[in-house]
Amino acid sequence: MVNNNGFETMAKYLSGINVDDSVSKEGLVAAASQFADKLRPELPSDPNAPLAQTYGTLRDKLQVVDKGDHIQVTFGNAFWWLFLEHGTSPKNHQGIRARNYVHNTFAANKNTIMQTMVKPVMDALKK
Repeated sequence: MVNNNGFETMAKYLSGINVDDSVSKEGLVAAASQFADKLRPELPSDPNAPLAQTYGTLRDKLQVVDKGDHIQVTFGNAFWWLFLEHGTSPKNHQGIRARNYVHNTFAANKNTIMQTMVKPVMDALKK
């Protein structure tokens, strides 16, 4: 699956600018945290849902993870977020309609998230 969420693209762009890695990482972590904060209220949180009983709700599983060289907004072991985001269309039943929680939240907040990513770098360049 191709990662087109903007964080990887911005990380590549920031690596070409002559600023400390901690400054660019600070912007990426802040933007990822902001995105997670905007996304969390949009996610379903029914604790009685079958998969939520086993693995926990999507709201509880949403987290920002620092993988060293990149930052991820992830749902941990809540694999079914993909089914809710993209929907399913099996042949033998109706399936699940796509709800696009992640895509719609990012699209609605794209400009503020991008500004959050760039702000620490711009502040460092002004010094």
